[in-house]
Amino acid sequence: RVLARPHPRVVVLSVVGDDPARADIESPLLAAAFKADGAQVWRVSNASGTDRELRDTISDQLIRADLVVVCGDLSDEAQLPRVVASMGLVDMADVACQPGGRMGFAIVGEDEIPLLMLPNEAVEAYCDYQLFARPLLRKLMGAPVITRPMVDYLAGGELRGREGIVSLRLGAVREEQGEKVVVPLGKPDHPRLSDLVSADALIVLDETGPVISLGERVGCWLLND
Repeated sequence: RVLARPHPRVVVLSVVGDDPARADIESPLLAAAFKADGAQVWRVSNASGTDRELRDTISDQLIRADLVVVCGDLSDEAQLPRVVASMGLVDMADVACQPGGRMGFAIVGEDEIPLLMLPNEAVEAYCDYQLFARPLLRKLMGAPVITRPMVDYLAGGELRGREGIVSLRLGAVREEQGEKVVVPLGKPDHPRLSDLVSADALIVLDETGPVISLGERVGCWLLND
């Protein structure tokens, strides 16, 4: 006998909103992340239209989904939260995490399918994936461990947290004199997609607002596990 785990069915959608010319970066990024973590993935890009049309687009995906993830504008007046709220129970939250911020969770449809709403910004959506979507996927798989283990590496540069907020910094791991060093990438307040492409770790600075000097140890999640 061997231990087998199910491959949850995940549908990833992106919502265009008021800017139909905007490139959809989030849905292929998240679809690839879900697939790498063991899900069966379907992607629906650039969903648009009236509230009824968007509702129908989401509803059409529920028959093949164990989890639906939708990226879009999550502001109070935005279309996506309004439409999802008409489909079931919704909880919108401003998460004390940077990058990340606002996200939503809902239970929709007759089969009570979980639905996550993530920001329409690539780095924010990816960080929220690591914090919330990946553990949910692991839970659906029946995995005994649903969060990434934290490892302590030497900081390859000074790092400053923010009090009251969990700060995530993209990092690149390298080895120096037999020690693992994680080098922060990009600017803390303006992470770029190019930094995400180069990253293989997320540096985690907790809500106490720590200041980590060059060469001190800092906790991080490895993204290539």
